[in-house]
Parts: sequence; C-alpha cells; structure tokens
Amino acid sequence: MAVVNDHTVKAFDEDINRLRGLISEMGGRAEQALLQAMTALSKGDLALAAQVVEGDKKIDALEAEVEQLTVQTIALRAPMADDLREMIAALKIVSVVERIGDYAKNIAKRVALMDQTRSIESIPVLMSMSAIVAELIHDALDSFAARDADLAVRVTVRDKNVDDFYNSIFRTLVTFMMENPKYITESAHLLFVAKNLERMGDHATNIAEMVYYVVTGERMEERERGETPEDSGEQALVLVEERVPDIVLLDWMIESLPGIEVCRRLRRNPKSANVPIIMLTARGEEEDRIRGLETGADDYVTKPFSPRELVARVSAVLRRLRPALAGEILAYADIELDSVAHKVVRSGQVVSMGPTEFRLLRHFMEHPGRVFSRGQLLDSVWGQDSDIELRTVDVHIRRLRKAINLPGTADIIRTVRSAGYALDAGKSV
Repeated sequence: MAVVNDHTVKAFDEDINRLRGLISEMGGRAEQALLQAMTALSKGDLALAAQVVEGDKKIDALEAEVEQLTVQTIALRAPMADDLREMIAALKIVSVVERIGDYAKNIAKRVALMDQTRSIESIPVLMSMSAIVAELIHDALDSFAARDADLAVRVTVRDKNVDDFYNSIFRTLVTFMMENPKYITESAHLLFVAKNLERMGDHATNIAEMVYYVVTGERMEERERGETPEDSGEQALVLVEERVPDIVLLDWMIESLPGIEVCRRLRRNPKSANVPIIMLTARGEEEDRIRGLETGADDYVTKPFSPRELVARVSAVLRRLRPALAGEILAYADIELDSVAHKVVRSGQVVSMGPTEFRLLRHFMEHPGRVFSRGQLLDSVWGQDSDIELRTVDVHIRRLRKAINLPGTADIIRTVRSAGYALDAGKSV
C-alpha cells in the first residue's frame, strides 16, 4: 500500500510541475505577443502583426491543454484542499492569460487598419505603457510560479501606473481629435490600443489577486480592509505609489517591512528612484550606517537627535540633491528663478507672472529639455487630484510665453507636436 501511495504522490507532483510549466509557457507567449504587437504598431510591420495573430492559436491550444490536465488531475489524484485551491486558481489564471493574448491579437489586427504614415506622435508613450504592462504580466506569473504573495501585492499597487498612462493618453488623443478632424481616425485606433493595454494591466492584477488567495487563503480585498498600521513599511510603499514625495524620512525599525527593505524597494521603483531618503535609526554602529547608505539612503541620522539637527540634515540633502526644493535659485540660460522670493529675472529684467505660470516655469527649470505632456503637467503643477481641463495647460503656457519672452529674447518654451512642451535646452538665448 505504501508503494501505491508513494507512486500517487509522485504522479501528482509531476502533474503539478507540468501544469506550472504549461502556464509559464503560455504566459511567456502572451507577454511576447504583446511586445511584438506593439513593435508592429510602432513600425507599421504588417508581417509581424500577422505573426502575432497566428501565434495566438498556440496560446489557445495551451489553455485547452491546461484545462484538460487540471480536470484529469483533480479527478484521478483527489488533491488536498491547498493543492485543489491552486489547481482551481490555475484554471482561472489560464483563462485570464488567454484574454491577454486576445488583446495582443486585437492590437496586431489594428496595425493593418491604420494609416502607415503615423501622423500622431503618441506611439512612443504607448510603447512606454506597454513595457509597464508586460512587466506586470511577467511579475504576476512569477508570483504564481514562486508562490510569492508580496510580489502579487506589488503588482496590484503598480497597476495604478498603467491607469495613469491610459488617462493621460486618453486626454491627449481627445485633444488631437478636437483640434483637427483629420486626426480622428488615427486617434480612435490608438485609443483602442490604449484601452487594450489598460485591460491587460487589469488582468495582470487579477492574476496577482488569485495568487495572493492561493498562498494566504485570504482575499486581497480582505487584506485591504484589515488594520494596516499607518507607519508600516507596506503602507509607505503604497503612499509613494500614490504620490511621490519630495523627501523620505525612513525609520529603520518600522512594522511590516524593515526600513532597510523599504529603502531598497524605493530605489528599485523608477518613480521613487531619485527621491532623497534619510534613514532614522538607533543603530549607530559603523556597519549599520554603511549598510543603510549602500542600500540607497542619502543620509543617516542616529537616535536620539534634536529637531534642529534633523531639519539641518534635511536642508543639506535637499540643497545637494534637489536644490529647487531647498530654496536655491534656479538658473537656465539667461533666466534666474528664486523660489523663496518668488521672483523671476531674465536678461537682468524682473519678469512679472501669475502663480500658476511661476510653478510651470519652475517645473520646466527643474527638468530642462524634458518633454512633458499636458496630462503630466496637470499632475505635476496642478496636482493629481485636480479637475482642471486639459486645455487649461495651453492657456497657461501661452501666458508664460507672453511673460517670459521679453523683446529681443528667443522663445524658450518649445512645443513638441503631439507630445507636449519643454524648456528648450537646445536653443541659444
């Protein structure tokens, strides 16, 4: 009897490993289909688009194979509760992955319908959005393979980045359609692509939520309703995803996640990679200080400390890393901006402008040469919770130009068609 049981256990383990392998292959194909579809879109490559459409058949075949294997294993092996939960989740996951493949196929089909001249320059933004979506899909499937509940949680948090991209692209493309009817058809196609990408991000979140349930036995919404300490490491990471701070004061000994791990994750996140971090800790040993700094902290304050010392450390870090936030004067070409005195001087002449134009100019001077879309400017200058219309940005850009472009000076605000605005680092003034 023992031999039979051993054989049954071994056969079940083989079925589980095969099941995981099929899901991994299916996910890899879906992720590749997404990247190929977007490449076909950006290059107008009809052959590559056709390859994506044809390749979707293999994804469908893998889904059928997983379903057959799962049902067969449940019927023959009578798995225990935990294993049964994983197998039911696997059925749901392959259904979701199949839908992701369908969305990639839909994007590929759209390539043949679009005008290959590509008059609208929103495709690079869509490519950035698709890269984030592909990473979410990859991490969601990795969380299933590794039974990693923490990674699953991070996938659900990062899905907000996809939603932000979609909202920005939607506003931009609607503006194009309003400005010129000739853009309506192409904008509609790109809106379709953006919506498909947004739905893929949602499906990656669905996979992550299933993984969390398999690993913990709890629904993720139950976790979100639970009591999470306001000073926990996980809460800090969530807050940074919602709104990137100017500086982070990070206690080493916080609940849920150690401060050193929070620091490491903040540095890995592109949104917070350059945010100044000051570690606060009672660990005064040299080895601990070195560990904190090597992890990514910009300064290290040992407890106990006085409020004056902390303020001085904050000011020093901001002066070194983010001078605009520390009250320093920003300079670009012949323009100087004093954030404290709220004063702008160009070519020796004081320039008068409204508070919104001042914030716009300061934002541009903090990032000279970088192009910002209207949506990004709304988020950065007016705030992410603002209900201001997208066209309002154009009004204030015109006012800023009128104020800053004095007689005899060049227009230093560059309009990038279909993309946004930038402080033109390439122009001489």
